[in-house]
Amino acid sequence: MHKDAAAFAENLDAHGEASLMSQVFDALYDDAEEVFMSKGGYVIPKREAALVEATGGSPTYGEITGEGVTQFLRRVPLRPDDVLVDLGSGLGRLVLQVACSARLRRCVGIELSASRHEEACWVAAQLAHLNDEHNGRDGHGTGPWITGPSTSDGEVARTFMLRPHGPGTAPESSLVAMAEEDWMFQGGSHGGGQRGGGLLLSPVELRCEDLMAADLADGSVFFLCSTAFSSAACRAIAERLYCHPRFRVLVTSRALPFPSPLTLGMPPVAHFPHRWHMAFTASSRATTVRVVRPSRARREQLSVTSMFTGIVQGTANVTAIDSKEKFSCLDIRFPHGKVDGIKTGASVAVNGTCLTVTRIDGDTLSFDIMMETLRATNLGGLKTGSVVNFERSARVGDEIGGHNVSGHVHCTATIAAVEQTENNRRLTFEVSNTGFMKYILPKGYIAVDGCSLTIGEVWDNKFTVYLIPETIRVTVFGVKGVGDSVNIEIETQTQAIVDTTERVVAQYLERLKGQQQL
Repeated sequence: MHKDAAAFAENLDAHGEASLMSQVFDALYDDAEEVFMSKGGYVIPKREAALVEATGGSPTYGEITGEGVTQFLRRVPLRPDDVLVDLGSGLGRLVLQVACSARLRRCVGIELSASRHEEACWVAAQLAHLNDEHNGRDGHGTGPWITGPSTSDGEVARTFMLRPHGPGTAPESSLVAMAEEDWMFQGGSHGGGQRGGGLLLSPVELRCEDLMAADLADGSVFFLCSTAFSSAACRAIAERLYCHPRFRVLVTSRALPFPSPLTLGMPPVAHFPHRWHMAFTASSRATTVRVVRPSRARREQLSVTSMFTGIVQGTANVTAIDSKEKFSCLDIRFPHGKVDGIKTGASVAVNGTCLTVTRIDGDTLSFDIMMETLRATNLGGLKTGSVVNFERSARVGDEIGGHNVSGHVHCTATIAAVEQTENNRRLTFEVSNTGFMKYILPKGYIAVDGCSLTIGEVWDNKFTVYLIPETIRVTVFGVKGVGDSVNIEIETQTQAIVDTTERVVAQYLERLKGQQQL
C-alpha cells in the first residue's frame, strides 16, 4: 500500500475533509498507473477499441480527477436514498471517491472496457486493504467486505462489489443484505457525520458491461462523460433515462444532442440550472459540465410514463366493440387474476399498442381507441372474439426480459409464410412501409404484436423470426397464420444510431463534395 495513501487516510479521522479523501485516491491511482502502465487510464488495448467504438464510445478519453469529484460532491444535489450510476465509469474514480465521501444507497460504475474495469477493481481492492488498516488502528475490526474480485482462473470478475459494515456485523449478512443503519445518511450534507466503520460509507458495485444494454435498476443520479460518446449514443442513453422511473439527475459533460427526449419541448434553462468546470486528466483545460434535471412538469410526466418489456404475459379475448365515427370502444376479457390491482388510467399493451384503461368490470377492461391508432395498427381490424397479446406496464424493479418497448407502433406487417419444424416455427413478415427496413437488422431486436423477438434473416421488405414452443403457447402466434396483420415497433436505439449515422455521413459527403469543387 502506498505510504502516502495510508497517511492521508489516517488524517481523515481528524479532519474528514474532501480534499484529504481526494489525496488518498490520488495516491491510489498513482500506484495503479505504475502497476498497469495505463497512462492515466485513457488508452486501452487495440483488441477492445473496436468493441468500444461499435457501441458509440471512444477508446481514448479522459478520466475525472479528484478535484472534479470534489466539485461533483459540492454541486450535485445527492440524497441518502440515491443510487449513483456512472455510465462509462472508466477507472472508477467517481464511484469510489463518492462512496468514501457520501452515504448513499449505492454507487455503481458501468464500464465496457475490460482493462479499465480491471484497473478500477484493483484500486477498489487496495481501498479495501487500506480500510482494514484504518479500522485496525481504530480497533473496529475488518471491512469492507468484498465479493467477486476475481474468477477461478485469476481473471477479474464482471461484477465487483464492496460493502461497508459497522462494528460487529457478520460477513455473511454483509454480503447478502446490509443493515440500513450501517450505512444510511448521517450528519450534514452528503453524510458528513462520524465515519465510524471505516473509509467506505456507501456500497460499491463495479460492472463490466455495455451501458446501452445494462440494467439501470434503481439508479436515480447518473453521470455521463458525454464528450466520450457519439451523438447517437448520447441520444440512445437519453431515451433510456427518459423512460427510467427513478431518474432524477443527469450530470453530463456537454449538452445532450437535440432533439433529445430529455430536452424536447423545454427551454434549456429549465434543464441546465448549474454549470461549472470539471477537470479530466486527458484535457489541458477544464470541461464544462451540466446538471440535467426534469422540470416539475416533466417529473409529473415521468411518474406516469409507461414502459413495457416485450415479454407478453398472455392472450385475451375481445368481447365487445362499440364502433363510432373515427373512434372505437373496446372491451377485452383477460385471464382470471391477470388484471388484479389495476386502476382506471393504467396502461396496457394490446398487440403491442399502449392503451389506457377507461373502465374496469371484473376481469374485463375497456379501452378507447382513436382514429390514428385504428389506422396505424392492426387494432382497427379486430372483431368480437379476436385474440390479442397483452402486457401490463412494467414497474420499478421488474426484470427486463426482452427489451424496452414503448407501445408506440411504427407500422404493420403481414405474415407472408409459416414454416413449422419439430421444435420451432419460422415466420416470415412482409413490412407495409419499406422505409422502416433500414432499422430491421439481423440479430437485432424488434417488437411484433408487442412480443420482443430476435430478427433472423432480412431481405427486400421481408424479415424472419424463429419461435420456440413457449412463445407459440403464450402469444397470438399460436393462432395467427399467413395473411394476418401484426404490429411492428422498431427498437429505438437502433433507429437513433441509423438516423444519426446517415446524417453524419451525408454531412461529410457534402463537405467533401464542396472541397473537390474548390
